[in-house]
Amino acid sequence: MKWRSHQILTPPSEDEIAEMEPEELMDIHRVYHEAIENAEKDPFRYGFRLPHWGKAEEQLSEVTEIVALGGNRSGKTQWGAFSIVRAAVENPNSEIFCFAQTSEVSIRQQQSAVYDWLPAELKTKQTSAGAYISYTKKNGFTDGSLILPNGSQIIFKTYSQYQNNPTILEGAELGSRSPVWHNVGVWLDEYLLGPELINTLRFRLATRDEVIKEYLDSASTIESRSAELLKGEIVPYIQRSKKRNASIHYFHSQDNPFGGYDRIKEALEGRTREEILIRAYGVPVKSQATKFPKFNT
Repeated sequence: MKWRSHQILTPPSEDEIAEMEPEELMDIHRVYHEAIENAEKDPFRYGFRLPHWGKAEEQLSEVTEIVALGGNRSGKTQWGAFSIVRAAVENPNSEIFCFAQTSEVSIRQQQSAVYDWLPAELKTKQTSAGAYISYTKKNGFTDGSLILPNGSQIIFKTYSQYQNNPTILEGAELGSRSPVWHNVGVWLDEYLLGPELINTLRFRLATRDEVIKEYLDSASTIESRSAELLKGEIVPYIQRSKKRNASIHYFHSQDNPFGGYDRIKEALEGRTREEILIRAYGVPVKSQATKFPKFNT
């Protein structure tokens, strides 16, 4: 009897199998593989959610902003996409903006992740009077947006579009007037600009170092973890911003079983402490984040 390998699910051991009746074993085998197949077909309903996503979502009931800083392949984009989709599905008539660095990055990362998390029945082309969803892997969503049957709209933009035309947000009323789940209105992926866009979005919701610094300055650590790659050094896991009503979450690479942590661990062997902090634990380091750290006007 063959069992598909999986990053989270574990088949019964040989000893456990030896103690089972044939019918019981067949039932477990069926349920095990059905769980994997259902997660692949409809991840929105049956997919596997990572534990640190839940910690971030818990804070959304207490704060208005979440800063997710993560190591390589720690699941930041997947959590962002899932949160956007869940908010759009559960909160009727939501208006949600998703910002990315470039159109290419938006299509390749943000839009593909959002499409993957859509409920199975919404992955087929929809062109009714109240809904419009048309997606291809090459071009993303038609016109950079999609409208769900419940009236929710997800709109994809780039930071350069805002810089060239700040009026693209005029008239926007982000989020939903009657939310059932957390009222998410915007997702800024790999934020590159100064505080202007964030301030504008805060108003519509009724990375540069200075932006992250605003959140991290004098932040209090709520939860810490031991860093395997730094000989057990204690690193922050959840913090609360002092200056903003925001929660800061560090997505560690090892927490994502789908991210290929063993390869990341091997690649970081012998690297500096600063690089390991950034790439494995999402902890910003000033010397790494500054383009010319020793330059002074």
